Amino acid sequence: GGDGAGAWPWLAGVTSLGWLLTLLLWWRERRRPAQAKPLRPAPAPITKSSSTLKRLASACRNGNAEEAKAALLAWAKHHWPEDPVTNLGQIAHRLGGEAEREIRRLNEFLYSAAQQQAWDGDRLYQAMQANKPAGKRQSGTAATVLPSLYS
Repeated sequence: GGDGAGAWPWLAGVTSLGWLLTLLLWWRERRRPAQAKPLRPAPAPITKSSSTLKRLASACRNGNAEEAKAALLAWAKHHWPEDPVTNLGQIAHRLGGEAEREIRRLNEFLYSAAQQQAWDGDRLYQAMQANKPAGKRQSGTAATVLPSLYS
């Protein structure tokens, strides 16, 4: 006997209430202002990064785009250990200028459908050389603390 509905209306109500509570908590969390990481100047070059720079130099000379990508990512991991990058686009953005253009060109080459031409690493090498710190160091810019690639 009884009304025939049983516990289903109660179960549906509790489930709906739980879902609404989850949605409310998610919405509240999204409205909270994101705590931005403070921008810090890049740390001084780490000794371990010199082997990655030699690796990058070799890849540029040999036109090996895959190896250049791997070397750039390894260098960036050592160069920015507290704020690591995961792709070439992030490295390009941090370095800026001609280095950014050449790293983006490398990235486009790596992911283009038709890699009919060989990749020429000379332009990337030249751009990275141009990012060597001059006698007077500008604070706060990653491009100015880039060590020499071929030293």
